[in-house]
Order: sequence, then structure tokens, then C-alpha cells
Amino acid sequence: MDLLLQKDDIDEYKLLEYSLKDKSKQRFEYLVDWYPEGLLEEYAFDPYIDSAAEFKLVLKAGIKHFPQHISRLAFRNGRCCFGGEDKTWKIIQECIDEADPNTILERNQETNLHPFVTAAEGSYCYLDIVYYLLRKDPIVLDNCHGNVETRPHAASVSDDGNECALSRSMFHGSD
Repeated sequence: MDLLLQKDDIDEYKLLEYSLKDKSKQRFEYLVDWYPEGLLEEYAFDPYIDSAAEFKLVLKAGIKHFPQHISRLAFRNGRCCFGGEDKTWKIIQECIDEADPNTILERNQETNLHPFVTAAEGSYCYLDIVYYLLRKDPIVLDNCHGNVETRPHAASVSDDGNECALSRSMFHGSD
């Protein structure tokens, strides 16, 4: 039996983007739950977001599915997604504050990194987001001093075997 709508159709026909124009929050959330990867498309939503409400809807969905990509979701292609830096930052703070704390503060299951670490990496590095996430739960820095025997990614481990060496040296001084 063929389905009327298939997962590939969401991407092919830009249904996520167009559902924003329909002002249908439920339709957008349904499609995102079915195809969350669409939120990470490089140029997705750029020409489609016309209001703060639309930007917030997209960002909240992105934080729910990809908390490790907060910076990438908020600032696409090296620029603010909506309304300038001040307005964008206010919406980012609201979305982070309204998100499930476990989503924002827990380690990613694949990378074993906290969202504040991934917010600081690559071309999507926005230190304001890193700082804001750390202020929400600074205790995560204490958790970075542990042994790394269970960590799957040794690339983020310092020579002395401790995790988060960069964060520790930035906030606690060198050992």
C-alpha cells in the first residue's frame, strides 16, 4: 500500500517551510517530528521566516530534536535568522528557557558532549549561546573533570586523560 505522503516528500516539496506560511503550528510540528533532519538543511527556512513567531517555532523544534545544534539553528549561514541580533538573541533565550531542561543540559548520546560544547565548535560558534547555556547549569563544568574511560570520542580528551580540558582551563585556570 502506498502512502499518500512519504517522508521524502517533506524535503522534496519543502513542506516544512510551507507549513510555516499556513500558520499551522500543529502541521509544522507533525512534519518536524516525522522528518526532523529537515531543520538542519543549510538553506532551509531562509526565505520563509517572516515573523518572530515563525522563527521561534522553528528554533523550538530544532532545540527539541537537535539541542547540540543550537547555534546552527539560530544563526544560519553566518547571520541572524530573524530581525537583527538583539531580537534574535531575545528569542533564543526564550526558546532555551522554555525547552525541556534535560534536553538542553544533558550530553548528546552520539557525541557524549554537552550542548554548550557543541555550540562552541565550528563555523556556528556563538559564545553568547555557550555562556547562556553554562549560566543555566554551571555544574556541568564540574562533570567535565571525570575519567574518560567510557567516552567514545577520544578527540575531545586532553593529553592527561581528562575531558573538557579547554573549558577547565578557561574557567578554573591551568593545572
